[in-house]
Amino acid sequence: MFLENDEWKIELLKMQNMKVMKVPKIIQAVMYILEFQREKVCEPDSQLFCWKKAKKLLLETMPTRMYEYIAVGAKPKELKLYQKINYIEKLIVGLEEEQIMAINITFGKLFKWLKLAITVRKQDIIYRAALRKKAVEHREKCIAQKEERAEAKDKAIQEAKDQFNNDHAADYEAYEKYEEEQKKKAEDEYGSEGDDSDKEEVVAPEKPEFESKDCEEKFDEDNPEVEIPEEVPVEVDQDWDIDETEQQQLID
Repeated sequence: MFLENDEWKIELLKMQNMKVMKVPKIIQAVMYILEFQREKVCEPDSQLFCWKKAKKLLLETMPTRMYEYIAVGAKPKELKLYQKINYIEKLIVGLEEEQIMAINITFGKLFKWLKLAITVRKQDIIYRAALRKKAVEHREKCIAQKEERAEAKDKAIQEAKDQFNNDHAADYEAYEKYEEEQKKKAEDEYGSEGDDSDKEEVVAPEKPEFESKDCEEKFDEDNPEVEIPEEVPVEVDQDWDIDETEQQQLID
């Protein structure tokens, strides 16, 4: 439509030859959303549309920018306030497509393109914000689950250790008794020069040792590790100023 269509070029040429612009705000709004500088389309130091300036861009630059305009994806580039959707919508408030078509079909086509560009752009911003919100919530849920899993694992190991100690209470007691006897024996024999070769050797009992490895492996088998997604990047959209409350309402 914008570059190869000869009929469209003829329509723009006719518009360019107009001496008086009946609905200048449409052209002004289209040029602003295409990021033309105010100085290129307005009187010096004002927002008063200057058709004499703007008409030079109508065939030379505007069609290419319309063709290259992308309505989806982040737009982090800094923009002037008048290049943002908020200001552009105020420019065309009250205008209706049917009304514009009755004035001039070419104006109507431009107005239709502009309204579609704004609608798709705003929908994309909200859609991506909703996706990011969902991704952030999922990541936070994973982090919480990972923390809960770690606590549950520590608890499971501690319970297994307590059960092990309870099951081997008699073995602990025997070992401690042996240790006390050995200590007393050493104290009694201190300084003694007697011959102990005829004394019966006592076999030392084995001290029970809790091994957590098996418990950890069983827990990991029953409770797989929680994978935490990468941090969700923040996408910046400089072309539409919207506060968090309004954005949240649109997402919901």
